[in-house]
Amino acid sequence: MIRSVDALSGTGAIAIGETAHPAGWRALRGAMGSTFRTPVARATLDDAVEAARRRHIRIVATASGAATPIDRVDFRRGSLVLMGNEGGQGSAQTVGDVGRIKVPVLLLRHRRDACRATPPADADRFKSLLAGAPKVDIVTLDGGGPAGSGANPCGASHFHGFYGIDDQAVAATVQWLGANMRR
Repeated sequence: MIRSVDALSGTGAIAIGETAHPAGWRALRGAMGSTFRTPVARATLDDAVEAARRRHIRIVATASGAATPIDRVDFRRGSLVLMGNEGGQGSAQTVGDVGRIKVPVLLLRHRRDACRATPPADADRFKSLLAGAPKVDIVTLDGGGPAGSGANPCGASHFHGFYGIDDQAVAATVQWLGANMRR
């Protein structure tokens, strides 16, 4: 993560929650020197988001297989970029207070997602945590498959990234948006 911040000319990184310690040997090795060029702080998710909101900094979340690759996002405006913790306890346990969300929510999952941070059952847990959302829909897709035997289960080339059924994932999202967004 720190290496990505450095490569994208970010001005700092925040290690949130149960993530690896940024000064741990694995993080330092993975950062390949970027830790020495990028200021790193620790905070809770709630504190980081609240600080960004107070400063009118936009909040961007990343996802494997996202429609817009992060290197194509315009970061000339200040941004807090939230990246996943695939090594953590699982997404529903580490995401923070989603009960404050007050808009309709679509949870898109793959029946065979093998990423340990995002088991398909987490969508059901998320739904129960989204108490403030007026509507929460879960859409489960199936099909596609890993690009090869060495594909990362948490990557875009596996069930997690809807590999081979991108068109179905996009169609389901567009259909849901058309039915649920105000004009």
